[in-house]
Amino acid sequence: MTDEGRHVTAPTGKTGPRHSGGDARRPSLTDEERRLLDFAEVSSDWFYELDKDLRFSLLSSGSSARTGEDPSALLGQAPTKDGLEMVSDEAWVAHLADLASRRAIVDFRFARKGSDGRLRHFSINAKPVFDASGAFAGYRGTGREITRIVDAERFLRDIIDAVPAVIMVRDAASRYVMMNEYYARVLGTTPEEGTGRVSGAFLGEPAAAISRAQDEQVLVSGVPSRTFQREMRISDGSTRVFLVKKVPLTEGAGPPSRVLTVGIDISVLKEAEKALMETQAKLRESEQRFRDFAESSSHWLWELDRELRYTFVSDGARAMTGLSPESYVGARLFDTHTGQVMEPASKRQFLEVLDKREPFMDVPVVQTAADGGIRHLRISGRPFFGEDGRLLGYRGTTRDVTSQYDAEADSERWRQARDVAAAADLAKTRFLANMSHELRTPLNAILGFAEVMSEQLFGELGHDNYREYVRDIGVSGRHLLGIINDLLDMSTIELGQFHQSFEDVALAEIVDEAVRMARGYAQGLGPTIEAEPVEAAWIIHVDRRSIRQILLNLLSNAAKFTPAGRRVGVRVESDRDGNLNLVVADTGFGISAERMATIFEPFQRAAAEHARGGRGAGLGLWLSRSLAELHGGSLEIDSREGEGTIATLTIPLSRIVRRP
Repeated sequence: MTDEGRHVTAPTGKTGPRHSGGDARRPSLTDEERRLLDFAEVSSDWFYELDKDLRFSLLSSGSSARTGEDPSALLGQAPTKDGLEMVSDEAWVAHLADLASRRAIVDFRFARKGSDGRLRHFSINAKPVFDASGAFAGYRGTGREITRIVDAERFLRDIIDAVPAVIMVRDAASRYVMMNEYYARVLGTTPEEGTGRVSGAFLGEPAAAISRAQDEQVLVSGVPSRTFQREMRISDGSTRVFLVKKVPLTEGAGPPSRVLTVGIDISVLKEAEKALMETQAKLRESEQRFRDFAESSSHWLWELDRELRYTFVSDGARAMTGLSPESYVGARLFDTHTGQVMEPASKRQFLEVLDKREPFMDVPVVQTAADGGIRHLRISGRPFFGEDGRLLGYRGTTRDVTSQYDAEADSERWRQARDVAAAADLAKTRFLANMSHELRTPLNAILGFAEVMSEQLFGELGHDNYREYVRDIGVSGRHLLGIINDLLDMSTIELGQFHQSFEDVALAEIVDEAVRMARGYAQGLGPTIEAEPVEAAWIIHVDRRSIRQILLNLLSNAAKFTPAGRRVGVRVESDRDGNLNLVVADTGFGISAERMATIFEPFQRAAAEHARGGRGAGLGLWLSRSLAELHGGSLEIDSREGEGTIATLTIPLSRIVRRP
């Protein structure tokens, strides 16, 4: 190996640049020095030196081939930002500060445009050099092209930017190393403009100080933070509440040097909690108000003889029921024309109390007033006797509790509304927990593989391991995208905005497509997926994507919960009404009777011990039934635990264009 074309100078001194010509080996180089130079060239694209005044004193020829810069023109010059792209002013200032402080330069990145106009990305690393007396003598460093790594990182960024959550990484100096599109929008910037800047530039110093303290605690402890809530004022001026988790990141074998922060916007949930608390407060206020009305309302007095006929009724009856006191006198208790009604069973019990000459309290009676209105009354009375001890009758009061009755009915409605809100809050909480798990798992894989690729632990990007990692990244990304697509489908269906394109399609084609896709998914899980032949004459008028998605969901579920060596089958049947049935049957673990009651509810997922190949957000069956109903059809599940499951998708007769 020769050093032809390499430009070299003495690392220190005032003699100025010296250039090699012809054979570039310097006679003064020892064999050991030549070996080190050869190793340096092999391990990087180029290498360089800066003298004690931070001026280029050596640049290998590799720099010209990759950056387009003429090494001889740079010798004796100090590094500048001219011609560098993808480097923010803050990042450049930080780089100069590292040089001035004699700190090691680690993965300083920049880009240059090549002759074809395409950006090429580079990374440099350097360490300070000191002479025998300990005086600073300059830097020695290497450079390499990382365009392929940046392209791979950009692919990962596209996946991360698709996640509707805050995702960002900061270093120990609180500089943003990475932020996704969602977080950039929260800050009112872009990922490119935000990267390299400190948190205080966007959050303000008080909020930034809190973030720095939290990051420092994670870096020092080396363990993830607990999930906590954080309020943040975003770019539109509003305040949002996020559920936040911080995780330390390490580079190589050293201590944590960066902090990954993930946050989910729970402002809607917090608003719902606030609304629920306000509703409960209004409910208590309303109950108290109606109680006051009931307790302050006037009573009307009455008297019955031994035959239970009214002998006296006070004028308060008129205000309560609209009937005059005179209309009661002479009438028996519960006489039709007085409009008093009691449930038969209650009436029998009440008469038994009267036969025993016992007092009674707050017996419920319904009063039909003269104008047709209904009043709810409570009557209380005590028997009175003559001097000889014989029963003379009853004296008592009637209290109008209509307002209280209505309040109790309202209270029940409020309680039902509260229970519904609590159930919705619980479902959303479970959803956040499930989605945090489902999002975190593929993202951890993405971050882990990206870190390995960035360090090039196996060599250049062409290594087989890197290609395998890229495939894994694709699988994780598709899994994440599938969950997001299910959520989008769910929301559009609930809003009535789900778009369908109906056309005449061959049933055999849809079944074949779904089976082939399911076999790809089930590869490695073990069960065999087979479809009975579908006659070509079957033509149906449907939304092709929806029917295929239903079949794929059913087949994927069957593959997840069917052990290796068993069978998942698809067959086509006609029922006695002429409808078309697509039947997916398996011999897997089956579904318990308890779970059968909730399998079509959203966010319901099977037990983890039976699931293989990963679990989704629990929307598959809900979406499948909804899509079937949008076609005027239905989806039914019949299952026995330990024996297997049969799912039947029914397409109505009206959608069958042609049949065998």
